[in-house]
Amino acid sequence: MSVVVDLFQRYNPVTNWSALAAAVDAAYIKYSDGMGGASTPADNYANGCRANAIPYGGYHFAQAGDPVAQAREFIAQYQRLGGQLAPALDLETGDISYTARPGFARRFLETVHQEYPIVVLYASASWLASLNPDSWPYDWDRTWCASYGPNDGKRHPITAYGGRVDMHQYTSVGRIPGVTGNVDLDHTDNLSAFFLSTAGETEDDMAAIPYTFDGTGRDANGKLRERCHVFAVPVGSVSTVVQRAWLSFKCAVGPAESVRLMAISSGAKAGYPIDKTWTNVAHDAARPYIEAPSGVDQFTAFVRSEFSYGLTVETLAKR
Repeated sequence: MSVVVDLFQRYNPVTNWSALAAAVDAAYIKYSDGMGGASTPADNYANGCRANAIPYGGYHFAQAGDPVAQAREFIAQYQRLGGQLAPALDLETGDISYTARPGFARRFLETVHQEYPIVVLYASASWLASLNPDSWPYDWDRTWCASYGPNDGKRHPITAYGGRVDMHQYTSVGRIPGVTGNVDLDHTDNLSAFFLSTAGETEDDMAAIPYTFDGTGRDANGKLRERCHVFAVPVGSVSTVVQRAWLSFKCAVGPAESVRLMAISSGAKAGYPIDKTWTNVAHDAARPYIEAPSGVDQFTAFVRSEFSYGLTVETLAKR
């Protein structure tokens, strides 16, 4: 279970970022409103999340008007502020007529999807029942449902909408350490579904992801077993968010018999543009690593090591 908080500096003053970081798993911040940025810019809150390792993303508050133009304004804000979470459309204003809502939502989401692999639709349960996003021909959208019940700060079942819900905003009167006053709180069982990539994204370098393993063990004849590790990391021409990527290996306390690192393209030009092998890798040696060229969508490592070792994936975001 993951707790996600909605933040808009005008209404949700953060007084203690470290306390907030300990209480939530991620945050959505208001980035834009209609044809402009949020009335209180999101810069301070995006910086606060970055500085305190809170995964974050932005949402756009829809207004009546051209959904494509609003989407482009939102994209500009997202490219400026960054974020690991998928961009979200907040559709709740009554100024958009009942009959216009489905078309507005779809044109907005489709425009944002041209730049980002995952897009989120936020609306109340009753609005979602009329929009029926489950019938839309998408496999890249997420549904964020606002349904409060008695709105007492506790989670209650969603009753007005029976479709798929990826995240549930269950109260507008929540309290959370580090934020003064009431705040919107959300629950999801699958926060990873909202991440733009498995590596996470920031404005500049993406955080490295270390994976630690306890060795490969030996077979009945005493020979070291070989273990295969696969990491899906689309790079460059096959990714909307990752410009460059690296895979590196590091021994912990003892040498590795062999390490083979590969970058794999499985698309139209399938193949192994990088395939390197190191033998007798000392535990105090420099890290063997490869950098994936554009068009790669997978790293694979084959390791033989009696001792524990680590593999690290690092990525650089597109600007």
